Amino acid sequence: MPAYTPIDCGFYDVLEANAVRRRTIEIVYTHADAEQRITDRIVDLQAREHGEFMILASGQEIRLDHLLTVDGIVRPGAVACAV
Repeated sequence: MPAYTPIDCGFYDVLEANAVRRRTIEIVYTHADAEQRITDRIVDLQAREHGEFMILASGQEIRLDHLLTVDGIVRPGAVACAV
């Protein structure tokens, strides 16, 4: 797994706000060099040895530096996959 790249603090605030509001939102992220799009609810944000993760209501975990957009907000520094 590539080294974790910390995300922008302002974008982290967006994630926290969505978790507190318990809203179902669209999340776009990269996985295995492909863009994934899901609709779910953020239930927790966790820091671990290998990075920071978003925990979703479905139980799925997404590393924060893999996020492209959350609720239509683009993560600063995000690079979309080539199609």
